[in-house]
Amino acid sequence: MLRPPRDIAPYSVAQYIAQNNGVPGVPDRHGVTVLAKVNGAAPRITGKLNTAFPYNGDVYNVVPTARLIGGATPAADLISAFQSSTSKVCAQTAVIQRYGFATIPNCGNIAVMGER
Repeated sequence: MLRPPRDIAPYSVAQYIAQNNGVPGVPDRHGVTVLAKVNGAAPRITGKLNTAFPYNGDVYNVVPTARLIGGATPAADLISAFQSSTSKVCAQTAVIQRYGFATIPNCGNIAVMGER
């Protein structure tokens, strides 16, 4: 018999998905926790992140700019890993989804930069 929800707690949708997908190194701690819909939108669809869920947030890879676009210390391994839509990271769609994240159309785009 299902009981009605009694508590609300913050929980990462990505963690929940990774735990349910049995990702190695991600301990399954969700127990009887369930993810509820918000405004009719479920946080996941078929075990993957629902990008239409209203509480999604962007995740960025932070790499020193000079290591990607020149400067004194460009690094070929970082460039091939992160820069361009064909980078090693962007090519790992299945892994990204298993960990509970979604792929984005501008993956590998280094136009968004911050400087300190």
